[in-house]
Amino acid sequence: MPGTLRLLQEFSNVRVEVESLTGSGSNNRPKMTLLLNYVNKTDKELVIGLPGLWADTFLLDSKGNTYRFEHGTGLGGSSPFPGLGGGILLHVPSKDSAAASLSFAVPCCPSPEVKKNSPFRFSSQQALVENDRPRSGLNLSIRDIPLAQ
Repeated sequence: MPGTLRLLQEFSNVRVEVESLTGSGSNNRPKMTLLLNYVNKTDKELVIGLPGLWADTFLLDSKGNTYRFEHGTGLGGSSPFPGLGGGILLHVPSKDSAAASLSFAVPCCPSPEVKKNSPFRFSSQQALVENDRPRSGLNLSIRDIPLAQ
């Protein structure tokens, strides 16, 4: 849509775009869901993974509350690749894109009160994978992501 500000981070071979951030779930199990789009700028397939420490992938609200990564669809789960510490690999075809949905636990005791359009920061250490091994890092840090609710 023209005039819409796109939240993204550019790398030489891939662009990571924020599609949306939503909050959902019951009071017993609230969660935040971040939808990302990975755009491959190269002529070959890219494989992206979450290496080992999931603590390196989180959301942070404007009050300093940390929302820890729980699981993902398309990226983050279990994998047969020992060098990745158990992350599902996202395959992004050449000159194409692929989506990933990441879920984060809302901090408890008490849960923070978050309003629509509250700004969040997403931080994640991800890796480009070649021959089943992490090749180079993608250190993502995207700020001012509005909560859509």
